[in-house]
Amino acid sequence: MTPPCKHCTDRTVGCHGDCEKYRQYKADFEAAKAEIYGDPVKNLIMRDVELKRLNRIAHKKHVERRK
Repeated sequence: MTPPCKHCTDRTVGCHGDCEKYRQYKADFEAAKAEIYGDPVKNLIMRDVELKRLNRIAHKKHVERRK
């Protein structure tokens, strides 16, 4: 995605706050990032669940070896 600012003739210092084309680009860009990376909170929760599961498996194997 190329930002609309690249060859914009109306470009000035600080114009991102006023430019409707840039706002639309930013919204589309954020939507694309969310689609690729997903929800960061959900990813952290799923990672935590997976780590707990792996720790339980490792602990169970360790306890079985000690018997």
